[in-house]
Amino acid sequence: MVLLYKHLSGMGTTIHNEDYVSMILMSLPDSYMTYLETLSDEAIGSGCTFTTHDIITKATELADK
Repeated sequence: MVLLYKHLSGMGTTIHNEDYVSMILMSLPDSYMTYLETLSDEAIGSGCTFTTHDIITKATELADK
């Protein structure tokens, strides 16, 4: 997904952060959703930003378990 994002960006295509997050989330197994939703809710509740980088990092950590 990161490579596709970089490739499209290199072609001059603008991908908004919300769209990128949606693409990443839709590509993940359903088993990841509860964990990522919890992290996202905690970040929003504490006033922090949950970035695409954060999502990719956490999804990678889940995959490596």
